[in-house]
Amino acid sequence: MTFRTLALALLATLLAGPVTAATIYLAESDSNGTVYIIDTETGTFQTRDVSPQENPAAIAIYPNTIVMANYPDDGSWEYDLDLNPTGNSWPGSNTWSQMLDGTTDGTNAYSVSWSSDAIIECDSNFTNCAVLFNTGFPSIGITYDPTNDSFWIVNDNAQTVHNFDRSGNELASFTASLGGRNCCLGYDSATDSLWMSTNGGSTMTNIAKDGTIIDQVTISGLTPSNTWGSEVIAGQPLPPPLAVPVNNFYAMLMLALMVLILAPIAIRRIS
Repeated sequence: MTFRTLALALLATLLAGPVTAATIYLAESDSNGTVYIIDTETGTFQTRDVSPQENPAAIAIYPNTIVMANYPDDGSWEYDLDLNPTGNSWPGSNTWSQMLDGTTDGTNAYSVSWSSDAIIECDSNFTNCAVLFNTGFPSIGITYDPTNDSFWIVNDNAQTVHNFDRSGNELASFTASLGGRNCCLGYDSATDSLWMSTNGGSTMTNIAKDGTIIDQVTISGLTPSNTWGSEVIAGQPLPPPLAVPVNNFYAMLMLALMVLILAPIAIRRIS
């Protein structure tokens, strides 16, 4: 392969940008029963009306079903993966106000309780909930990380995301300044990374667990109002080794252009 061919291949890959595929379920919590199914690979979405559920926020995704709880803790409903109702629903306890996001470890469901700075552990259908631990800050997003049996949690008082074990010990944290109120956190098992957006935002951000932004996908036509809950069905891993984080994109682009321009000159001088 010549220098020119290699440079052209590298340049084409960089211009295409990172290829990050995931399906994100994003819940609109403003009394209208709307959930968006987002395809980050194509940048498109589908809208689902899940009425009579009106305030979906906390989401738990299982192999064949999805359970969503209303954020006022006044009920939860079960759906298939296309958000068709299965007919199962459960009354809430009206105990945990502001259940703004949810997740599952495959057995139990979990949610943040924003008003009490608590992470709550529930049965798989968001019933029989109790405090698992307190974060010490208003918690506004949560997702489960199976690699170390822990939880990633968004701090509403700062642009930070924190990793806690089940006992409430903090393991790691990073800052993510996305230009809004960070929320809607989900874990992507295919890439061992996180997806997050901002409240009412149309851009889905893929973030490494050290805070590095991997990709940002703006969904054309998506104009949500008050989104809080989100979870992810894993996509495909990024193609190694030429997929580069967006913060290194321009440096790598300049390198490719330099190789493309200078390589023929060097070859002529050598010959």
